[in-house]
Amino acid sequence: MLALATHEPHFRVLREDVFANAVSASACRNCGQEGHYAAQCTGTKADIQKPSTPSDQKPFIFLDVAILREYLEVELDVPNSSFPFSLEEAIDDWVLLIFFVGNDFLPHLPSLEIREGAIDTLLKIWKNELPRMGGYMTNHGHLVLQRAQIILEGLARREDEIFRRRREGLSHHCGLGVSDTADYSSFELDC
Repeated sequence: MLALATHEPHFRVLREDVFANAVSASACRNCGQEGHYAAQCTGTKADIQKPSTPSDQKPFIFLDVAILREYLEVELDVPNSSFPFSLEEAIDDWVLLIFFVGNDFLPHLPSLEIREGAIDTLLKIWKNELPRMGGYMTNHGHLVLQRAQIILEGLARREDEIFRRRREGLSHHCGLGVSDTADYSSFELDC
């Protein structure tokens, strides 16, 4: 997100793949155990980690931001909007939307869990509401509150369904017999 926010197209990012040797997608990020969220964890990574051996070393991820920008240009273009497409402003909106799902420094909004498809949900809302907003949520680094409010209202209209599916997923995962066709295998649960 920081590389995109610079608007420098010739950025490359090399980072360790922190999830490469993960036990399970639904395991707690702190202790590696199933059945609870990291925020509810009473253990620590030190409790379960053993010293690294060469076979335990994690691979790296290489990201060419220019290629990501090309993909975003295609994904963020909304042909039925009443104003011309601006890749730079669309990228600023994208970065802002991603902050809603949280990061290492910001908590996510309660209805937006990245493992439940929060990025796709926000992108759909943004694409649907962009023509109505009449412009981008960001304007050269400044937030246009009226437009951001439209996005949050779009999310609010979906929250009941999001929380219902989350509750049904909890019941289904905990063996309470609720059947649903959605895949909830990636949830971290405290049943």
